[in-house]
Amino acid sequence: MLKQSNEREINEFTAQVLNFFNPKFEDPEIEEELARADILRFATRCELTSEEFLLALTLATEGKLQSAPDSAGNVENIKLYREIDIIKLGEVKAAYIRFKNEDEKYKKGKAEIKAFLNPPPVEITPEQKKEIRIKFLKEEYSRLQSKGEVLGSIQFYDLLRKGHKVVKIGFVEKFLQTVKLEEYLEAGRSTEVHKASSKRVIKKDPFLAFKELFVSSYITKMKLKDGTEEQWIEHWEQFRGTE
Repeated sequence: MLKQSNEREINEFTAQVLNFFNPKFEDPEIEEELARADILRFATRCELTSEEFLLALTLATEGKLQSAPDSAGNVENIKLYREIDIIKLGEVKAAYIRFKNEDEKYKKGKAEIKAFLNPPPVEITPEQKKEIRIKFLKEEYSRLQSKGEVLGSIQFYDLLRKGHKVVKIGFVEKFLQTVKLEEYLEAGRSTEVHKASSKRVIKKDPFLAFKELFVSSYITKMKLKDGTEEQWIEHWEQFRGTE
């Protein structure tokens, strides 16, 4: 704070303020001495730092500092002139403190809104995780019974992978012989002049295709479709104990 500054720091501050205002003195020798005395008196009572007050002067020139509201709630921008006035220096200080407080309230409010809109993720309990898994397994069992396939091949593959570090070459050959990495869909297209048909190509990820075939083959081999829902859940839950 300025009021705790030493003589050298006060002299530097005085020179900076004089340079900022660049006042026009009719009698430089006397008026400059009076101006320096006003700045000194102001500095010895000022709670701001030198940097803060110089910033306040800059904000005032940009029209960002305002007077305290009157009885009707009206405010005016702090205006600076090319003269040193201890009252004006006090107005700038007070306006900056109000500005700083409002800015801190704004930042705090903004942070609170951000925290409200983006709350930290709530850690899921083991019981909740199990509930989610069971729901997933029930849905996949129902899909297997109705459509003969599952959608969660990636999840099932991850469970099976630890126990199947070596894959038989026959399975790899089967995959390479049957995999289709591109599918062609007929898409009708017409204009006022002519009608034509085109084919839309859908490319598949080879690794995903491998996982799908691996899981499908495993389900067939273990005859999981023939079991009950309870047996299906129990079968996949046993892999959790090895994680």
